Amino acid sequence: MKDSRSESNPAIRSVSSPADIDTGFHAVIEASAGTGKTYTISGLVMRLVGEEGVGINQVLVVTFTEKATGELRQRIHDDMAKALEAGRFQWAERFGANGPAGWKTRFRQAVENFQEARIFTIHGFCQRTLLEYAMESDSAFDLELVDDREVFERCMNRLKRRWSLHPDIREKFQESGYSAHAWDQTIKSLAGRYHPDFTLLEPEPLSEQAVREHFKRVIEIVRPEPGVGIEAQPFYTMYQGLKFNKRSRGAVLEKVITPLIECLCGYLKDDYTSPVSCISEIQEQCVQAGYKRFNDLGFLCLVPAKWNKNADQSAQSILRELGE
Repeated sequence: MKDSRSESNPAIRSVSSPADIDTGFHAVIEASAGTGKTYTISGLVMRLVGEEGVGINQVLVVTFTEKATGELRQRIHDDMAKALEAGRFQWAERFGANGPAGWKTRFRQAVENFQEARIFTIHGFCQRTLLEYAMESDSAFDLELVDDREVFERCMNRLKRRWSLHPDIREKFQESGYSAHAWDQTIKSLAGRYHPDFTLLEPEPLSEQAVREHFKRVIEIVRPEPGVGIEAQPFYTMYQGLKFNKRSRGAVLEKVITPLIECLCGYLKDDYTSPVSCISEIQEQCVQAGYKRFNDLGFLCLVPAKWNKNADQSAQSILRELGE
């Protein structure tokens, strides 16, 4: 695809395959989701090894997650092995039908010594570098990667063991309708996002009247009907008819919208003493259902990450208002 920016800036140009990239220069490659980033990275590594004679242990590939690292490692290995099996190096056609001299030997060595490939997550690369240069960086020789969530869990448990010194904590939970489990999840989520260099902005608490007005609007949007089955509820059927990923839609219906409607129906039947207690119960049930996007986004998870191009615009605006 042609990039319009390339017409005004010769340093920017479109590429359609790894063969279009000049390996003699530094470059930044912009690509959207699903456009072949893994494919391109694998092709570039193959070109560096096959054309330039770079050892597989001299190429550094860094990505974000353990899953992506595993997929990338497997892809590069398999692509090299397939090229050897087929006897064809597709990214070096300008060298002729046989490719650059010696590429088969280089690929064979790379495949045989692939355990030396430097393909890491960002944190894995940092750990490897600190271990290799422990003396230079004045670091410990036994640094170990830990999962932040495990550390937060231990800290949370230490904190909770001191709750007996604060007898009013349980009372506050009961007054707010907020459970200890939901509080745990919220605190651990905040701890994972906290950075000591950031300034924490404390929002002004909403007045009771403001909370009631917001809650009234939620009821107007969802239109819960006590005594009517979940699948016959207007909001449920509206959401079920939206055009986006069927699997994602089913998860939201089961783990978010169902408890939302049930609790709102309960509120209309006076099962809850206040809007706050009803909202807390909704949040508690959604958290327990284990829908990850709810933990990350709250009720904004109702807005699909990817809409169908023919999606209902009015539904989008309603869901965003409800989520916010």
